[in-house]
Amino acid sequence: MAYPSDFIEKVRASSDIVSVAEQYFPLRRAGGNFTALCPFHSEKTPSFVISKQKQIYKCFGCGEGGNVFTFVMKLDRVSFPEAVRSLAVRAGIEVPEKAAGPEEKRKNYLFSVMSRISKFYADNLKKSKMAGDYLFKRGITPEMAEKFGMGFSPDGETLIKFAKGENIASGDLLKLGLVVERAGSLTDKFRFRIIFPICDSQGRTVGFGGRAVGDSKVKYLNSPETILFRKSEVLYAMDIAKKNIIDEGRVIVTEGYMDVLTLHQFGFTNAVGVLGTAFTDSHVYQLARFTEKVYMLFDSDAAGITAVLRSAGKVLSAGLETYVIRLLKTKDADDFLHKFGSPELEERIKEAHPLMDFIRKLFIYRHKDKNPSWKADVVGEIKPFINAIGSAVTREEEIKRTAQALEVSAAAVEKEMSKSSAPSYAADEPGAPGALRDKKEISKREKIERAIICFLVNYPEFVDVFHKSAKAEDFEYMGDFLNSVYESIEEGEGISASNLISKFSQDSLSGGDSDFIAELTASVIKNDAPADKEEILKKKKEAESLADAFVLAVDMATREELRKKLLVNPQSAEIGKEYMQIVNRMDRKRQGGHFEKERRKIQR
Repeated sequence: MAYPSDFIEKVRASSDIVSVAEQYFPLRRAGGNFTALCPFHSEKTPSFVISKQKQIYKCFGCGEGGNVFTFVMKLDRVSFPEAVRSLAVRAGIEVPEKAAGPEEKRKNYLFSVMSRISKFYADNLKKSKMAGDYLFKRGITPEMAEKFGMGFSPDGETLIKFAKGENIASGDLLKLGLVVERAGSLTDKFRFRIIFPICDSQGRTVGFGGRAVGDSKVKYLNSPETILFRKSEVLYAMDIAKKNIIDEGRVIVTEGYMDVLTLHQFGFTNAVGVLGTAFTDSHVYQLARFTEKVYMLFDSDAAGITAVLRSAGKVLSAGLETYVIRLLKTKDADDFLHKFGSPELEERIKEAHPLMDFIRKLFIYRHKDKNPSWKADVVGEIKPFINAIGSAVTREEEIKRTAQALEVSAAAVEKEMSKSSAPSYAADEPGAPGALRDKKEISKREKIERAIICFLVNYPEFVDVFHKSAKAEDFEYMGDFLNSVYESIEEGEGISASNLISKFSQDSLSGGDSDFIAELTASVIKNDAPADKEEILKKKKEAESLADAFVLAVDMATREELRKKLLVNPQSAEIGKEYMQIVNRMDRKRQGGHFEKERRKIQR
């Protein structure tokens, strides 16, 4: 919005450029001025000068100059109105809202509600021994908890009482996704959970994440999409990390609250997190505002690799210089850092693979010598990623690198790409870059995952059958869907295909997910609730068979991964022991009559 000129002048007069600059980097007095290393270009000798008297800055190295508004605009990568507003808030000046329309006034009020509730949760964290013990167990320092505004919800009623005392309407709590309705009364959605405030890039609280500290069957809950919060538009901790991203010239993108928080605690203060595995145009745009160099740090399991592939098309199209960090010794960044520390992760960052190299090696590893035409299969898989690259020159270079890796000519790769049926995932193509394989080519593992979700949507009363064996974090393809199903069942919201689809924004639905939506809706139309005891028993056995099939699929994948590791390192006693444990467990299940029917289904 446009602000009145007298308001702008009041903000400028109240915003000492020296005090503002010192919030970003240290200054040294030089006579009546202040100097520093320029934040806009790399230099060893300070050429950046700030005049306190004139309230301007100038770099005699790169030529950048301006006043306090342009300083904030360039360092925070924001528009002029955003810089004015940011400085007004810092100076304690009330921002005029009379120029705002009804919708903007409404949003500003809801932002204030979220701010008050965030502080309420943070105050509860300091009072709770249970929450304190959990943070200590996870290695989170009090300083880090305060930096990220972490909180705690002690029960289902405390928030309701607080809101009443603050004159916050229950309808607003519902619209913001902070409470759920049960048996005609409201209860805190995040009860008995550690709270992670989710903020936009300006530091305004737009939603919350909650990690269970009790025996809840759903480990993590997120705010639903609201007038303030769209998962596809927010990168967790961007408000905290953006200055460090600019300073270091790179960003680490990971998944989940704990990985981001631990990275910051161990000194990697340029880390941000995606909320789920869908990487959107909005995320890429935000990253591109602050840096051109992106390091992906997802989990080291199959789901983490899938997350890299799902994100690749967007960053390749945007021309961002992207690398993939692999943590083969542990599952995720949180675990890795607590086991091995910062120096070891620095080494992993130095060894990070350029994104296209990683993708190329992955597909060669998957296909090599599987059949006589395996090289053509690799080209078919890698084609969408090469086509997603925005620069024609870079595309040609990647074709040459692919040819070298396959020991064929670049002309052969181009010819194979021209006839391959693999879809292209340019940035403006609907669904890009999620559907990384032909819709008809669904893996056996994904078929089981889809079947479990369809079953739970139709028969949620059998949810307990799946809780131990089918966890969202073990799902390679459909984990977000499963977590949403579990969440809806636990909250008593009533699960339906319509409710489930509504939880996913259109930006985050890949082609593969859209294909599954059709499958899900078809299953809902065809199935009815069990009519009698015999039908109930039949459905329970079906649920148990599906749960067993999923365990078998996970074990088979783990066994194959360990087998390949043994081929590389046959002397490893640890890998050998883990391999035999998997084999023996599978044998015991088969001997006990488990899995056999489902094994035959999977092998078909």
